[in-house]
Amino acid sequence: LSSVEPTEINKQTLSYLYSNNKPKDFKIPEEIEYLPYDAKELKNNQKIVSPSADLSERYVSYDYFKTSNKPTEPIPDNITPPIVELNRYGATISFYCEDNNDYVLYKKINDETLVLCSDFDSKDKYIDKDVFNYDEICYYYTCNGKKSEIIKIRPKDYLINMFNNEILNGKTKWYV
Repeated sequence: LSSVEPTEINKQTLSYLYSNNKPKDFKIPEEIEYLPYDAKELKNNQKIVSPSADLSERYVSYDYFKTSNKPTEPIPDNITPPIVELNRYGATISFYCEDNNDYVLYKKINDETLVLCSDFDSKDKYIDKDVFNYDEICYYYTCNGKKSEIIKIRPKDYLINMFNNEILNGKTKWYV
């Protein structure tokens, strides 16, 4: 038995059932929208984002989305994650900047977000000295309102590693 016979039986059954009763038109609910998304980003990174302006048509697909769950805006190519380096003096934050863009650097601790610098330049490195009082800190920046990836650091882990490696010099290890 192949798949042809069951398909034919199903076709005949449904044709008989709907011969006098045509199916009603389905009205799409108001909270559902038919929107474009970036098929390449979905395939490569499993993220559903709106197509960017420079995307060729072959990567644009359309599907239905709930209004509260629309494809997100893509992060522009010039927005790379910030580079955060911890040392005994604090955290040094840097990232790639292009001229004629507005960059704002942020620090998030628990539910509080602070603006660290609002006139960042590609030659700048921001040094955040207030890091060792917190278990976890998040850094990110915006470029013309578009948000970069968030980088999380755990300053106390750095202190423990430094203490174990430099001060104890491999003797008894401390853990938190």
